[in-house]
Amino acid sequence: MVVRWNDAPECVNVVGERWNFHTIQPLPDDELLLVCCRCRKYADGTHDRNARVYDRAGTLRREFLLGDGISRVQTTSDGQIWVSYFDEGVFGNFGWTEPVGTAGLLCWDAHGRRLSEYHPPAGLDSICDCYALNVASDDETWLYYYTEFPLVRVRRDGEIKAWRCPLGGSDGFAIHGNYVLFRGGYRRHDDCQLFHLNDDGSMKPLGSYSFADESGRSLQGARAFSRGPFLYLSEGSACFRADVRELV
Repeated sequence: MVVRWNDAPECVNVVGERWNFHTIQPLPDDELLLVCCRCRKYADGTHDRNARVYDRAGTLRREFLLGDGISRVQTTSDGQIWVSYFDEGVFGNFGWTEPVGTAGLLCWDAHGRRLSEYHPPAGLDSICDCYALNVASDDETWLYYYTEFPLVRVRRDGEIKAWRCPLGGSDGFAIHGNYVLFRGGYRRHDDCQLFHLNDDGSMKPLGSYSFADESGRSLQGARAFSRGPFLYLSEGSACFRADVRELV
């Protein structure tokens, strides 16, 4: 795999690894976290360890469990691992009668020790399926989830604030200050919609956007993921980036 250290591409060879990893994230001390979104619990009580940490030389340093049914994984600069879960990770499958991801969102340390889990504030339902996650900084994590699709900010000090989102079914969003750019929705999968976050917990629509590649061809069916103010759309071997700060 090719990663970037100090803004330079570098190839890391992981020899003999047969897991189908879906996510790669950086950890401190030049470590890489590789995560498979699925894992099983067996009848004898044992389970797969679906998170593995490698060093810069491609040597396995440790492995641990992050749970089945993982939707997104994002790390912070100090090694916290934020993991969101889709419905099978919340309610159980593959032998998990008491799923690890029941809360829908968990925070772990770099050694796989659970630090915290999401508890919805009064007036919000619990997570059935976390559709989108954005760890915007070491101090702020944002999420958007089924069934009511609130946009929720979780701060490191424990403060939680939610906004009522008029959009359902989005699969990614970029956030900057009081502005959020959502990609898609149940009936507008390839459109992006910009909102202002009001102090009273409502959201004001500001505009709709569509994105195209360098040839002017509209991006259709691209996979979305986000971090901070950036919304990334991947299509085939190409990846495109939109910056919400350029739209406000």
